[in-house]
Amino acid sequence: MQLKVEKLTHIYSEGLPFESLAMTDVSFTMEQGEFAALIGHTGSGKSTLIQHINGLLKPTSGHVYLDGVDVNEKSPEARALRRRIGLVFQYPEYQLFEETVLKDVCFGPKNLGLSEEEAEEVSREALALVGITGEKLERSPFNLSGGEKRRVAIAGVLAMDPELLILDEPTAGLDPRGHAEILDAVRRIREKKNMSIIMVSHNMDDVASLADRVLVLEDGRLIMDGSPREIFARGEELRAIGLEIPSAKDFMEKLAKMPALKEKGLEIDDGAITIDEAQEEILKLFGSKA
Repeated sequence: MQLKVEKLTHIYSEGLPFESLAMTDVSFTMEQGEFAALIGHTGSGKSTLIQHINGLLKPTSGHVYLDGVDVNEKSPEARALRRRIGLVFQYPEYQLFEETVLKDVCFGPKNLGLSEEEAEEVSREALALVGITGEKLERSPFNLSGGEKRRVAIAGVLAMDPELLILDEPTAGLDPRGHAEILDAVRRIREKKNMSIIMVSHNMDDVASLADRVLVLEDGRLIMDGSPREIFARGEELRAIGLEIPSAKDFMEKLAKMPALKEKGLEIDDGAITIDEAQEEILKLFGSKA
């Protein structure tokens, strides 16, 4: 699925005393299989943008196209395309309601017209993809941990077989274990499904380890668009708009400036953006010292 956002502008309460310009002239294109992270401080327009992508909001001007079709068209084709987008809002576990985990995930596929058997099959597959299997399928979703509930909610969207998955702060509010489990689930989803993913996040370490493209919003404008390495190399610009860089990148930049290394004639590449990359560079440094 190709996603094309073209000169998107949105004004809330247009023409009223409290009208607010939330998004201005945003344009970008995503191809099938891309993983894009959407970052920006609170109020930068992230939520407004993702709600336009599946037609929850209509633009004041501009367009959102899926495979060349405007999502806001009043046509059977546009409605069918919108169904191919899975949107997982923040804290989706609050939307769980069924008696068991399996029944909850089956709800969406059954509403799409699948039989009981078909819905159960795709739901089991989706749950396995996020690491929920065995006796947990018959548990009440309300008796699971926070991270497990979050993964069940994501499975409920996956079971409807989207081609584009939008995750709005998928790790927000989770403890370290739940956080790690969500990241593992997202990696499996990408590996197994080859679907396009847009992830809204304030966690730059997650962005560095998962995304292959980063979109930066500021005051409703798209101000940067590039690979994680390209974007995080612009640390001063990011900090100027209230964002941080990955902890590994921050550490390596500080390490590279240490006088002790320069005195010994050691130079370190401060371009690492993940923990694994930083570890590899530090091991190379010690190897050269030896």
